[in-house]
Amino acid sequence: MSVEPELLQMFTDTVTITPPSTKGLYGREAFDDADARTVACFIERRPRMVQSTEGRTVIANATIYMDDVDVRPVDRILYADGVRAKVESVFIPRDEKGPHHAEVYVT
Repeated sequence: MSVEPELLQMFTDTVTITPPSTKGLYGREAFDDADARTVACFIERRPRMVQSTEGRTVIANATIYMDDVDVRPVDRILYADGVRAKVESVFIPRDEKGPHHAEVYVT
């Protein structure tokens, strides 16, 4: 990770990321809160047109910038106030040192 300390200071929000643990009934992902992790982030609440992982063009309600690059589109995102967000797309910019940060587009 090569996020500059000045950028990390902007990460004043938090979200909880829960990866799917298994496939549940009918092939839907099942989540186990024991695998959840809370990360610092910056939430930009501005509509943005993005391409979803399913290939559809959608309007994301917010972009979550975070230092955690292990986030995937199948993960569950929970805001600090308990509201769940659907991950539409994840973009991980790279620099000369590798992955820099994650931009998670959510609805």
